[in-house]
Amino acid sequence: MNIHPRIGTAKQRSKKLDNIMVKHRQMVMLLWLIGKESKHGYAIIKDMEEMGFGSFKASRVYPVLSFLCKSGLLSKKKMEMKIYYSITCKGNDMI
Repeated sequence: MNIHPRIGTAKQRSKKLDNIMVKHRQMVMLLWLIGKESKHGYAIIKDMEEMGFGSFKASRVYPVLSFLCKSGLLSKKKMEMKIYYSITCKGNDMI
């Protein structure tokens, strides 16, 4: 069996690649959805579920939203005790 000390077996590498692809799809979906209209986190999760993207947990969506904000693809603003996310020009260029 071929095991690389840093990246593991072929099965482990495949799983890591699958995780990366899932996160990438989530990022694109979130950018597209928020690009249509500014939304707060719960509304984003509900819209994704209603559109047939499956069931999403806040623990999976909020870290991606945070990453997109830090990357400059989204901006956030607190209004009415909720944080609303909006797409930036850089985010629009990505989709």
